[in-house]
Amino acid sequence: MWDILDTNGQRVATMDPSGTPEQLRECLRHTFRMRYEGNRAPMGIFLHAMGWLGSDPVGRAAVLNEFIAWARTHPDVWFVSLGAAADFMRDPRPAAAAGDFPPFVTAVTARIPTNEVQTRQYTEGYLRCCSEPPPRFPLPDTVYLHYAAFPGGTATVQALEQWTDGFKARLTLTGAPDEAAEEWRASFTLEGAHITWFSDVHYVQDGARVTLGPSGSARGLDAGAVITREFGGTRTSGVVVADAQIELRRVEPIRPDVRWCQTLSDGQVRLEWTDAGYGYVVQTAAGNLPDAPWDDLPPIYGVTSRILPTPTNTPVFFRVRTAP
Repeated sequence: MWDILDTNGQRVATMDPSGTPEQLRECLRHTFRMRYEGNRAPMGIFLHAMGWLGSDPVGRAAVLNEFIAWARTHPDVWFVSLGAAADFMRDPRPAAAAGDFPPFVTAVTARIPTNEVQTRQYTEGYLRCCSEPPPRFPLPDTVYLHYAAFPGGTATVQALEQWTDGFKARLTLTGAPDEAAEEWRASFTLEGAHITWFSDVHYVQDGARVTLGPSGSARGLDAGAVITREFGGTRTSGVVVADAQIELRRVEPIRPDVRWCQTLSDGQVRLEWTDAGYGYVVQTAAGNLPDAPWDDLPPIYGVTSRILPTPTNTPVFFRVRTAP
């Protein structure tokens, strides 16, 4: 499943195709054709974020996005996660029904990032990710933790200097008065200028919108603390900064979200939820909320879906919590 083949039929041992953008394009298309016109085995695209995508983020990401658009012009082609592919293998569907198969239904199509490769150093080691790294090094007791935003804090941006073709400015962040943040994110609008340097932050500028977060190991913001970060770059007109915002974050367990509730042809109900733990308890309530009591079904482990018996009472409600 993971093989990527060059045009000579040779395996790319590292899974990272080399060569020019044209050679990469043909490599991906050649591998796709072998599967599509052959036994229809899944084609996996597994890449090293920093070593491969990070070394040429714009060119290689463009080829990958172009390949995805090209492959989707072929009938009966879906780009899905490994989890969705595994769900399909457990419960195969004909092509005509795949469009309604819950694991294949994706609300948002995420494009390959072009400039968001980040490195995070932890006590246990480091990770290089093509999106935001997790709050803790992935271990059995930390993999289901995430950042959750909480209110408080302020962000301001002040232009310090402007000259013919450049500028310098300062970002000031203030923590919430009664709670320390383990992580923060900030954003602001910058008109008439392009940032070329920013001290001690990881930033992305998309047009006039700038989003940023901490870099290095010092990522938190103590209660009531004030930090400043200077930045600068080039300008084409008077620098205008507006709409500065801050998001403070704490670390807490991921909560499962129900993503699909479907009545099957035999009257049973298929319930699916987001991956948030090792085990889950499905709870049901019949009648009118909030007075109706919630009943726990036996816990299940290692899956994120369940077939429930045909409801005998209406209305019926479902929710899912993690099991110890």
